[in-house]
Amino acid sequence: MMKALVAAGLLFGLAASGASAADVPLPARLSASGKPALPDAPPPPALPDAPLICPPDVRRCTNGSDVSRNAALDCAFNPCPDATQH
Repeated sequence: MMKALVAAGLLFGLAASGASAADVPLPARLSASGKPALPDAPPPPALPDAPLICPPDVRRCTNGSDVSRNAALDCAFNPCPDATQH
């Protein structure tokens, strides 16, 4: 209720002075769209490289064993023990 009275008083004061709302400068913390303006600051530091996470799939080798993907090989499958796969 008190905020409404203060706002009404400000509007009445503006109207009495002949000024319009467009003549009143916005506070420094708000942009023209009414959203908070970002402060002038350097960009944040770069994030460290995230570890590579490979899909959890596996490949079946001809000898019946399974091999998974290896992050050290850019997510390529580990080689089969008998070097063949299907």
